[in-house]
Amino acid sequence: MEEVEYAYRGATVTLSKVAVGHLARMGVTVDERYLDSVYEKRSPLGDDQLSILVWQDISNRELHSPDGLGRVVAYLADDTRFYDSLNDAIVDNWDERPEMGFEKLHDKSILPTIQRVERFGVSMQVHNKDVRLRALNDLSKRIYRYKDGVAWRRRYEENAGKPGVEDLPFDVFLRRMVLFFSHSLGDAVIGAIQHEREVNGAAVSREECSYRAALTRLLARYSTGDGATTAFEEVSDINDYDGKSGVYVFGLDRERLYYVGMASKSVCSRVLDHFRRPRSLFDRTHTLLDISSIHVLPIEDVWFGTIDNVEADCIATLGVEHVCNIEAASPAWFERKALMLRNYEKLGADFPAEKLIESLVFPVSVSGVRSPAYEPSFFQMPEDEVRRVARSAGDVAKTTSAKESTRPTRRHTGRRPVVRMDDDMQILEQYDSVAQASRIVGVSTKSIRCAATGVQQHAAGYIWRYADETD
Repeated sequence: MEEVEYAYRGATVTLSKVAVGHLARMGVTVDERYLDSVYEKRSPLGDDQLSILVWQDISNRELHSPDGLGRVVAYLADDTRFYDSLNDAIVDNWDERPEMGFEKLHDKSILPTIQRVERFGVSMQVHNKDVRLRALNDLSKRIYRYKDGVAWRRRYEENAGKPGVEDLPFDVFLRRMVLFFSHSLGDAVIGAIQHEREVNGAAVSREECSYRAALTRLLARYSTGDGATTAFEEVSDINDYDGKSGVYVFGLDRERLYYVGMASKSVCSRVLDHFRRPRSLFDRTHTLLDISSIHVLPIEDVWFGTIDNVEADCIATLGVEHVCNIEAASPAWFERKALMLRNYEKLGADFPAEKLIESLVFPVSVSGVRSPAYEPSFFQMPEDEVRRVARSAGDVAKTTSAKESTRPTRRHTGRRPVVRMDDDMQILEQYDSVAQASRIVGVSTKSIRCAATGVQQHAAGYIWRYADETD
C-alpha cells in the first residue's frame, strides 16, 4: 500500500494514500492543524498511532455526513437535543444519561426504543433491533458506566507518574478518556452494520438440518450412564444455575450458530453478564432476544482445566462451522487448548503442541475469513473422560433434586410474605407473597422459592427469605 509521510511534532507520521484520498474527497487537507485536531483525541494512557486515529476520524466524518446518519440525538425526558459528536452529547448530559439516536433515523421515526423482555426466568430491558442504534447506545452506556465506576480512577492512580498522565488532574484525565472512547463511534457503528450483513449472509448458506444435528451430536456425546439421557440440561430458568459452575451453550436459531461458554463460579451470573455488562463483540451484537435456547452441563468438580477442556471439547464436537465464539477463531485460543490437552494420557506429557499448532488451519471467523482446516479430534477429550464428566453432571442433578424433594415443607393456607435482602442480609423490601415479588422484580416464582428455601443462593442477584423466618 502506497504511503505519504508528514512531519509532525518532531516525528514522521505515515498515512496511507487511501486515507489521504478519503479526506481529500471530504474537503479535508492533511496539515498540522488537522493532525492537531486528531492528536487531541488520543488516550492519555498510551501513545496511540496517529494513523489509527485518522481512520477513526474518517469513519466519524462518513457517519455524520449528509450521506450518513447525521448528528447524534439525545432524547431527554422533556427535550430532544442534537449534537455534532457523541462526546458533546455525553459531556452535556452527564447526569441525565439519555438514550441516543441519529438525526437521519430520527427523521424517519426510527427511535431508540426499549422493551422489557422476560426470557429464561429473567426480566431485562433490551434496545430495539436496529444495529446502528444498538451500537451507539452500547458505547454511550459503557462510557457512562465508567464515569461512576472505580476502573478509571484505579487506572489513573496506577499511571499517575507516567508521561501523559503526570500532573494531569483526574477530571481532565476523565474528559480525555471520554473523548478517546467517543472517537470510536464511527468504527463501532460501521462494524456493527458489516457484522449484521455478514451474519445474515452466512446464515442463509448454513443448512438448518446441519445446525440442529450439531446440537444433537453434542447432547448424545454427553449422555449419562444409561446412554439415553443427556447430562446437558435445557434451561427454562437461568436462576436455577446461580452459584453453579459448568459449560453453557446458546442456540442462535436466526444465525444457525451456537455460542459455547463456561463459568467456574456461577453460570447464571456469567450468562447475564453477556447482556448486562457487554464486553466482547458477541455481547455487543446480541441481546437476550437473539438467544433461542440455553443448555447447561453442570460441573461440580472444578479442578484446573476441567471446565476449560470440556468447553474445547464442546466446540470441537459441534464443529467450528457452527460456533460463533470470536475467540474460538484465534490461534491463541487453539494454542491454549492444545497445551491443556497435553495433560491427557492419549497425547502424553511430551506431546509437541507446537507441531499441532503449525499443522492447524484455523476455522471460519465471524468475518468469514477462512484459515487452513484442522482436525477437531485433536481438541476432543478421551471418551472415558467425557463419560466421567457426564456421570458427574448427572449426579449433581440427582443431588439437587434430592435436596428439593427431602427439604421439609410447610403447609400455608394463605399468602406467605417474602423479603428481598442484599448480600449483607439487610432487608431491602418485603412483599405480600412470592407471586407479588415475582411480578415486581421480574424473576420467576420458582427462583424466589428456591432462594428462600436455600436450594440456590440468589434470585435476580438478591438473597430471599420468608418473612416469618427472619429475625
